[in-house]
Amino acid sequence: MPQLHDFVNTWETEFKTTLRVLNAYPAERLDYRPHEVSKTARDLMWVIADEEREIVDGCLKGKFAWAMRKPPKTKNALIREYKKSHQETVKKVKQAGEDLFLKRLKFMVAKGKMGDVSGKDVLWLMLHDQIHHRGQLSVYLRLVGAKVPSIYGPSADEPW
Repeated sequence: MPQLHDFVNTWETEFKTTLRVLNAYPAERLDYRPHEVSKTARDLMWVIADEEREIVDGCLKGKFAWAMRKPPKTKNALIREYKKSHQETVKKVKQAGEDLFLKRLKFMVAKGKMGDVSGKDVLWLMLHDQIHHRGQLSVYLRLVGAKVPSIYGPSADEPW
């Protein structure tokens, strides 16, 4: 299981980093959005938190429902749910084993276009999308006057 093992290790490392960013966000600014077309901080945090459950369940079932749940009202509840859901989701991926990486799935490959994609590619896409949204949230941190934690290296607020 080397490929799955490597994926899960990277996913767990990124999860810890994401928690640092979520914890740094001020609880009283969850409704902030930097632009009218931007998601609120709460919704952006929830995409990070709930997307992995949605995608892993879709990979396991062979069909994606895209039934994102409604985000919790408070930051603490959101983080609590993310931790619980992440633990359950990682367990499902480990139980499915390497076969999940080899599974062929119909998944979006372009606007309005579905393609035949491996479970491995879908899971890595999920992780990269979470990292992308975490990067967006790190910008929100600066815009609301919060401190930006180090992510892959030092930040102005957390030098090494």
